[in-house]
Amino acid sequence: MRSIELSPEAVVIWVIMLLATRGLLVRTLDEAEFFLQEFIWCTLRDPSGPMQRHSLDYDLYLPWVHEEVRNAPSPPDYDAHSAVLIDRLLMDASWILVQKGLVRPGPRGVSSEVRAGDYGKGFSLTATGMAWVKEYGKAYEHKLTENELVTSKPSA
Repeated sequence: MRSIELSPEAVVIWVIMLLATRGLLVRTLDEAEFFLQEFIWCTLRDPSGPMQRHSLDYDLYLPWVHEEVRNAPSPPDYDAHSAVLIDRLLMDASWILVQKGLVRPGPRGVSSEVRAGDYGKGFSLTATGMAWVKEYGKAYEHKLTENELVTSKPSA
């Protein structure tokens, strides 16, 4: 199999496309939690691109996550589960991340601006959460081959 090198920007775009499609397949809280970890990692990998612009001043902005998932191409085995179920799982998983001390509700900084109506929709990484996301990233930092993209949880 031939290896190809991709720029960091290209890797982010490829991963976002696959990731958003996988978001359509989230059916459990564990899957939703892992999906959000991947999504946050992608956001941090894209410091000046669309992931940051659409995430506003949050590390995890649920309206952006939902938009990405809803606009993703449906995988062949997609069974058209309710968008409401996926939304609920992602919201519940976000709250689990809060309970674990990985994110906290609100923007990144004390002086950050928050738009009206955004309360409860955005979260920021704690110091523990930043380490959690970095650990995830270390498992995926590698050269991609033509037939290999981030498609499963890293092995322990």
